[in-house]
Amino acid sequence: MPGFASKLQDMITRNVESVIEAATSPAKKLASLQREIEEAIIELEGERSRANARKVRLEGMLVQNELKEADWEDKAKTAMGHGREDLARQALMAREASQAAVEKARGELAQTHRELADIEKAMMDLEDKRTDAIERARAQAEVDALNAEMENTHPSTAKADALRSKIAGLQKRIEFAAEQFTEKQSARSIDDEIDEVESKRRIDIEIEAMKRARGETASSPEE
Repeated sequence: MPGFASKLQDMITRNVESVIEAATSPAKKLASLQREIEEAIIELEGERSRANARKVRLEGMLVQNELKEADWEDKAKTAMGHGREDLARQALMAREASQAAVEKARGELAQTHRELADIEKAMMDLEDKRTDAIERARAQAEVDALNAEMENTHPSTAKADALRSKIAGLQKRIEFAAEQFTEKQSARSIDDEIDEVESKRRIDIEIEAMKRARGETASSPEE
């Protein structure tokens, strides 16, 4: 997947405007870009399906090992109740193994959640670019058709003026689509920053609560 990840990052960060400007045939380049994006979205959908399947499997493993952990602790208490310290030690050792499995499953599950979040974001970014490319491709195809008509038919002055006016309107539409795309991306970036600030605030509150709890615990022996 490293090759796909690099290609995906390139598509997400690629400036559509620069792609058009560098192309000898903007309409064909936009159509090609659209196909690339659609192929990437299909591949991401496969990645999302696999990540969701992994998430379900890890959730099941986590529950099983949490139950085992609690069961081994109960068995250790029962063994001690019957004076079997040797069995209690064995049960606690088994509990330790279950605890390690729980921590591993939690770590892998957290990583899978992060992967799913990254996939969802990438898919939204690509969908935006796909919509942008489609809108521009449609308008560009009309511009190309009108330019071809101007070159091939040598219309009257009045008709030529009308065609130029229509071309100007289509070019404005292309520019407007580009502005809308930029504004949408900017708004999403602001939302991401706000979410990050809110996440840090929640963590700060939790850390302060832990500090207070530690202070109460430390002072309790003196009471």
